Amino acid sequence: MDEQEGLRQAGLAIGSDKEITVTLPIRELWLIVSGLQLTVSPPGLHEPLKTICEGIGRKLGALIVAELPQVGELLEQGWHREYDWIDDGDYDEPEDDDWDGRDDDDIGDDYLCDDDRATFDEESRDLGAPTDAKPNVDDIPW
Repeated sequence: MDEQEGLRQAGLAIGSDKEITVTLPIRELWLIVSGLQLTVSPPGLHEPLKTICEGIGRKLGALIVAELPQVGELLEQGWHREYDWIDDGDYDEPEDDDWDGRDDDDIGDDYLCDDDRATFDEESRDLGAPTDAKPNVDDIPW
């Protein structure tokens, strides 16, 4: 599909006023709202895009708060950058900077890098390590 066709198809969705009904667990809706909060946080974001994303996120957030009123304050804080965690340097830096805390020598043959893509053995795959399979939210061990 070329760019013009892609824009035409996106315009069909963006220009549609048709409403649909979606059913999601609260945890998935929370992640969508969190993603929208992150989307609007960069300074200099195009104001119309910020307005649209925040408006959608707040509508979705209201659905969460209707079910769980006690999370309303925390959800609201997500729209305000002053509540974002900022690294003040007040923590102990680990000696090993690997994400998993292991020394590189401990990784062994179960982790192979090829062209910046990682593959893992079956044991690691069972632990939730990245694979080539498309992610499926139903597979997350909530």
